Amino acid sequence: MNKRLLPLAVLFSTIWLLTSCLKNDDADMDYPHDTAITAFSLGTLNRYQTTLSSKGVDSTYRTTVEGKQYGFSIDQNNALIFNADSLPYGVDAKKVVCNITSKNSGVILIKSMTSDSLRLYAATDSVDFSVPRVIRVYSSSQEQFRDYTIRLNVHQEKADEMKWNLVGTQSQLANLTAMKAVTVTRQLYVFGLENGQTTVYSAASSAAAQWQKLTPNVVLDANAYKNVAVFQGKLYLLNGTTVLSSADGKTWNSVAAVNANMQSLVAVSGLGVHLLGTDAKIYLLKHGETQLAPEALDAAGSYLPTDNWNAVVLKAESGTKENVLLIGNRSVGAYAGDAHAVVWNRLILDAANALAEPWSYYAAEGQYALPRLVNLQVVGYDGGLLALGGTGLGAAKQKAFEHFYYSGDGGLTWKNNAVYQLPKAFNSSDTAFAMTVDADNNIWMVCGGTGQVWKGRKNSAGWQKTDTVFTSSSSSGS
Repeated sequence: MNKRLLPLAVLFSTIWLLTSCLKNDDADMDYPHDTAITAFSLGTLNRYQTTLSSKGVDSTYRTTVEGKQYGFSIDQNNALIFNADSLPYGVDAKKVVCNITSKNSGVILIKSMTSDSLRLYAATDSVDFSVPRVIRVYSSSQEQFRDYTIRLNVHQEKADEMKWNLVGTQSQLANLTAMKAVTVTRQLYVFGLENGQTTVYSAASSAAAQWQKLTPNVVLDANAYKNVAVFQGKLYLLNGTTVLSSADGKTWNSVAAVNANMQSLVAVSGLGVHLLGTDAKIYLLKHGETQLAPEALDAAGSYLPTDNWNAVVLKAESGTKENVLLIGNRSVGAYAGDAHAVVWNRLILDAANALAEPWSYYAAEGQYALPRLVNLQVVGYDGGLLALGGTGLGAAKQKAFEHFYYSGDGGLTWKNNAVYQLPKAFNSSDTAFAMTVDADNNIWMVCGGTGQVWKGRKNSAGWQKTDTVFTSSSSSGS
């Protein structure tokens, strides 16, 4: 850091002499009295990261980050300067070159970290921003000044790192022979098969060690546990030949009666409830209606999933209302040779033309196709899709829970992302486990056989960005 300290007396004497000379040239020159910082930006920053060498030894290496890519807000009302989007983990905040602009070229000084002394700011000097720093800007007339506090926000955890917490072990969940987990905002639900009947357990995500067995107002059949979906804060379920909805998992209301050919409730979207028929077709039950209508498919219905189906409604893109992904496995008995799961996509442009767009089949091929796994689980996460499953089925030879598979392109390709790793103590039956995601981007894993309940999150998925940008006009100091 440049240690050139200029006593204020000398500094302002110099400014006064310069001002006097200028006044001799133009006696009518007027000097503004207001003062403000009008712009702040960073130069190139050093970033230090740690990696594991081939010998298993940690080593540190240096890279650089272009600081100008990170915008700074200037809150003139409260005299604060800060970056809403934090700098990456590992950035060296102790040696920072910054560019500061003042109104009317007012003189800028930086306050010491240990005393009230001030030194003149220079754009070539490095500044220690590991703690908030105070800068002072004087008006050109030297009659007024204003102090600003600069906060340089740097992430204190690695973005691409997964952290898991074993919330508890629940014996009642351990006894379920099959299960499906869903989340309504921050309320967790596990629908499972117990003694040949669907049972429902629930817990708040903030108290996930305290599970309650619910008593529904209807008797749920043995297939109901796998015919569950969530849409706009409500649970939907196919129970026999009746579509039900509930806000709490206890009180269920009839949505509509359907014919016995409807074997599965596979998804709920803004259009309505999507059901799979025994005739290898998908039918739509529009919200508020009671009649089913067949939906168009762009491939043979034999490619539709009949086991371990998962529906994920992705955030709408430009010009599209919704993007519904249906992912699962075909029958093991009928298609023993399959090595990959099947993926279907449904673009919903608008309600008026709801049936105009067909379900599109993504042919599984190549090394990046999603493997066909026992009890395949798929959730929307981190802007894409995250899948996990047990042992490989049919021609798939994967080991149980061998990898998470991530798709960032809407289900077209699936890759083993090393960021997503199960905790070492994870222990579950591969035929009875469930995965869901809550409103805070936590991944929940419920394990059959052991009753383990795990909560995990990728660090960056928990970061919140502040969109506030302060544009208030500058004000005079005192």
